[in-house]
Formats: sequence, structure tokens, C-alpha cells
Amino acid sequence: MPQFLARFNRVSGNIAGSGLWKGLLTAMIELGAFIGALNQGWIADKYSRKYSIFAAVCIFTLGSILQTAAIDYSMLVIARLIGGVGVGMLSM
Repeated sequence: MPQFLARFNRVSGNIAGSGLWKGLLTAMIELGAFIGALNQGWIADKYSRKYSIFAAVCIFTLGSILQTAAIDYSMLVIARLIGGVGVGMLSM
């Protein structure tokens, strides 16, 4: 984990306010899941459940790829939001 903390130094314990940045990083997946769950109903009605699940898997996979490839904190936060949308859509 030292490599992670070196790359994303906002969440290391040595910086003041790191709790806020850790909380934001954690909360983004829940916010994305909330957004995805709210939208899954009408997407499934309009395009069918089969295609909406396929779209959710694609969104989740994109979020996972972006999280893995994140080079800075803001990219990681946005990638977690995208992944969260996929999680929320799949939870319906």
C-alpha cells in the first residue's frame, strides 16, 4: 500500500484533512449506485431488462478499468462514481 499512498497522497494519514478526502473517495461509489438505481427502472422499461443489464455491466467494467488506470486522485474519484452507477444499475 505504500505505492498507493505515494500516488494518492491526499488520503495518506500525514496530510491534514485526509479524512475528508478518504470519505469523498468512499462516498462516490454510493452516490453513483444511488444514481444508477434511480435510472435503471426506466432504462429497463425502454430498452428491455436484458439490454439494460448489458449496459450496466459495460458501465461497471469501464469504471473498473478507469479505477485501475487512475493516475491521480480526481481520476480515481470520477472512476468510482462511474463504477458506482454500474453497481446501482445491477442492484435493481
